[in-house]
Order: sequence, then structure tokens, then C-alpha cells
Amino acid sequence: MGFLPVFDGFKTLLETDADIIAFVSGKWNATLTVKQVFKKKPEIGNEEMPIVLITAPRTKKEQETGISHERKRIVRLYCGFKQHNKELGAREIIEFEEVLDKAILKSDSLLRSIPGVDSIEAGDEENDEGANHPDYFLVMEYSVLMEEVYG
Repeated sequence: MGFLPVFDGFKTLLETDADIIAFVSGKWNATLTVKQVFKKKPEIGNEEMPIVLITAPRTKKEQETGISHERKRIVRLYCGFKQHNKELGAREIIEFEEVLDKAILKSDSLLRSIPGVDSIEAGDEENDEGANHPDYFLVMEYSVLMEEVYG
């Protein structure tokens, strides 16, 4: 099985996880926009916030044995929201990161049931420290170790 079911699984998980839905609705009285796309920040409209953009920027071949290959696929999330209160923005960026991370890494996550997925590990995370106030963004990376069988 290829990587596309995992890529689609991230989108489905972020759109349907009850904790994410409750957090976004409670904090910003909104629905989370989730897209699999490359966009520059100026291309994101206010009506799309809060938003998570999902990309898959690189793959690392771990091991090849005959017709199967272990690959570490990197999934990167660009996550943003609007908050006019700077103090709330500093707190909400931490809360947003934690609720997303928890949904993706929990043991019964939808992603762990996709055939070929061996493990999902959290990678680096970085936020913009309010540099674009009132827009706040963070970047989160995950490594998805997969065994792909060919032939």
C-alpha cells in the first residue's frame, strides 16, 4: 500500500477528531479548515482561519529488502488561527499544538489503523512567536514509518 491513504488519513483525522472539533469551536467559534496544499501565508484568507495545511515534503528510505522498502515519510502541518488579544494568542498557540498532537499520537488514532503504517512519531515543532499578530502560526512535523511492498 502506498502513502496516499496516510496523507488522506491526516486530513480525515483533523476534520473529525472530537477533541479538535470541541477545541476549535470553543476557542474560536469556528470550524477548522483542513487542506492538502502548499500555500504561502498571504494566500490564506481570513475566512479560512483557523486552518491546517498538510504537506509531505520529504521521504527517507530506511531499508530495502527485496520487494519491500521501509520508508520514513515526513508529514508537515502548517497550523494557523487569528487572535487579536496577544496574551490569549501566546496561550492558544500552545493549546492548539497540544490538542493536535494528542489527536495524532493517541494509541487508537485513525492513522495507526492504516495498512503499512508501522509507527508515527512527533518531530520538531515551531511557532512564529506572534510575529504576524493577529495571525498565529505553528509548524509541526511527524515521521511516519511505513513498509511498502512492491510487486
